Amino acid sequence: MAEIVLTVGYSHTPYLFAEPSLWPRVREQIRKGRAVRDDLPRENDEELRSKHQRARSAFDQLRKSIERSRAEVIILLGDDQKEIFSSMVAPFTIFSGQRMEGKKLPGRVREVTGDEAWLGAASHQTLAREILQGLHERHFDVAFFDEPENREDGFGHAFAPPLAYLTPVFDRPVIPILINCYYPPQPTARRCYEFGQLLARVIEGVSSVRRVAFAASGGLWHTPGQQDATIDEGFDRNFLSLLAEGKPDEVAYLPETALVSGTGEIRNWIVAAGVTGARRWDVVDYIPLYYSPIGLGFARCCMTEI
Repeated sequence: MAEIVLTVGYSHTPYLFAEPSLWPRVREQIRKGRAVRDDLPRENDEELRSKHQRARSAFDQLRKSIERSRAEVIILLGDDQKEIFSSMVAPFTIFSGQRMEGKKLPGRVREVTGDEAWLGAASHQTLAREILQGLHERHFDVAFFDEPENREDGFGHAFAPPLAYLTPVFDRPVIPILINCYYPPQPTARRCYEFGQLLARVIEGVSSVRRVAFAASGGLWHTPGQQDATIDEGFDRNFLSLLAEGKPDEVAYLPETALVSGTGEIRNWIVAAGVTGARRWDVVDYIPLYYSPIGLGFARCCMTEI
């Protein structure tokens, strides 16, 4: 029998993986001249550096929580924006290969820095197969794969770059699970929540490990490809408050009209909320980064004493 000891959630914008001095060049790679809303505040250089430091500090707190949890494996919940696969898209896909490997920096940052450093972590094939079997026995069909189609870049921005902050010595195996957050038709918030609930039940019955952590990557509100991009701080803060207050039913029924563009990555968090159920999350920090713009969220749910 296994125990889920910790669940964390975090944003993964390219700005978190580059020093603020490089942000103007990164921003041009992302926005390609598209404007942001005129009514958004404008941060000065000192404010940008402060927000960058806050985000790094939040990641550090999550890292320490993972270390204290003594989790034997981390299940990573993220999305693929045609980085791992160029044509295959499934609602839910589990990696069952030997190693998760990918570029340390997101593509937009690599375009600016030229840094093509590679990182990797062992996977846990036995647990991955137990999860697959358990889901299918419970009539929840998911896809699976043993290696990425894109072998040159490997696992993309939702998976490899954040891992360098969460487990910088790569001392724990990981199991990536891909949720389709970008390409219609995406799974609904309710379906994502149900998937998380079922994952929790399956994990409780596995025999290959005893202590498991979950990590949800992405969001919060951002629309990177749109003209006049903005963020909805009210939506973000309400979502985080639902987690903090342990209100899973409301998380499960977030409107699909809100989960568009990059904001749709909140589906990864909704799967995590299905794992935690009515347990209360601790919001580590929320940072509205108007420069991008994106709402940066960091939170955790300690599901046992650590």
